[in-house]
Amino acid sequence: MAGTDYTTIGIGTVLVTYLAGLFIGLSEELLTRGLVVNLLRRSGHGELTVMLLSSLIFALLHSTNIFTGQPVLTVLVTMAFTFVFGVAMYLTLRVTGNLIWPVLLHALTDPSTFLATGGIDTEAPATAHPTVALAGLSVWVFVILTVIALFLVRDRAASGSREAVR
Repeated sequence: MAGTDYTTIGIGTVLVTYLAGLFIGLSEELLTRGLVVNLLRRSGHGELTVMLLSSLIFALLHSTNIFTGQPVLTVLVTMAFTFVFGVAMYLTLRVTGNLIWPVLLHALTDPSTFLATGGIDTEAPATAHPTVALAGLSVWVFVILTVIALFLVRDRAASGSREAVR
């Protein structure tokens, strides 16, 4: 968020982008971490299965980007990243026990990425703010930590824990 030059974008675009991000985050999280997670848990699937399947469904939702004319490789990379992001949002849900936190994180991630990289209606700026470059590096740290977390998840959820989606 700090790496975006908001003066060149315009307040209207910024507000609409964050509002759209809120709706996107809300709808995608309600579907994948809300509905899918609850259905999988109620059908008796273990913690690891719920995390992986809900994240896979989240990634598959992004396969439709192929219909916007994006190159296949771009769509596949996006799907790989959204799978990892889905795992992180699942872990956020699991740790907090409340769906609002993945919704808010998701609602901030998409718009800030679009605005910082010029993804609204232009290509990424040639001279991006140093914090954008730092964010790019932090994505790799995020991916590595999320993959490590995959191995730490036990295939069960303790009864009475904060597993219920509120």
